[in-house]
Amino acid sequence: MKMLTLDKFEEASEKVKEVTLETKLVYSDYLSDQTGNKVYLKPENMQFTGAYKVRGAYYKISTLSEEERQRGLITASAGNHAQGVAYAAKCYGCKAVIVMPTTTPLIKVNRTKSYGAEVVLYGDVYDEACAHALELAEKEGYTFIHPFDDLAVATGQGTIAMEIVQELPLVDYILVPIGGGGLAFGINSGAYVAEIVRSGIMSIDQGQTEAGRSLGLNFSQTMRLIIIPQAFKNVLPALVNEFIVLIKETSIIGYIGMMDLTKGAMLIQSRTYNAFWPLMAAAAIYLVIVGILTWGMNKLERRLRTSER
Repeated sequence: MKMLTLDKFEEASEKVKEVTLETKLVYSDYLSDQTGNKVYLKPENMQFTGAYKVRGAYYKISTLSEEERQRGLITASAGNHAQGVAYAAKCYGCKAVIVMPTTTPLIKVNRTKSYGAEVVLYGDVYDEACAHALELAEKEGYTFIHPFDDLAVATGQGTIAMEIVQELPLVDYILVPIGGGGLAFGINSGAYVAEIVRSGIMSIDQGQTEAGRSLGLNFSQTMRLIIIPQAFKNVLPALVNEFIVLIKETSIIGYIGMMDLTKGAMLIQSRTYNAFWPLMAAAAIYLVIVGILTWGMNKLERRLRTSER
């Protein structure tokens, strides 16, 4: 069962350091005065590609096998994700094909080409470019890198949350711009997962740590061998629940023009003039996915309880 986890966020945080600049939080006097709060900005526009998208692209490519990378990479984008994939592919020394709508500004097309990617202009909107990219991926055997609907991409984008929390531990709110939704979902889930794991570790009695130290274990050994295994059992329901919530929240991106299950149902509605059954079908699919995840969690919980006896 694939899900966003703290381990993956930590792994991604270390990996993306290979291609990103450290963007320290910048205090905004103007926004702080306007809102009556302490407002900080994270200047991701200072990255090599001019945006945070390189985080998700690079981490996603790092999770691929050498065979998948050597077959060549392909994606569809009108700008920042295109440049992120092109730059990341250049770092890995593999071919990148970027399908962009014909309406893409020339400066973005040229910037993407400057990283060594092959640019294909197709369609007037993103959906048409994406459909063509998927056709090329199937025909030529390329590995498709989705701009947002991918857990590895979302995890890479979510490393921003890790950096924010590390630099400003008492942050109250993180405001995220919405494009494709990957950054928003990654940061939101990353913050929740970090808090869930923290609370799980804090729930373990201090005596467990002291017992580990008395046995001669150092801090990392105590955490790995004693604390984390017990904490995992405590936080498992909350982690799976967070993953289920994340799946249901992805339905929101359909309302900002991105393709997902809800958007697909809306397209069917517009073509069939049937408002009820397409949404009912989408709801049924969500119900099946959630049901399978819940069943898997219950089965794992029973197995963990059995191992304690």
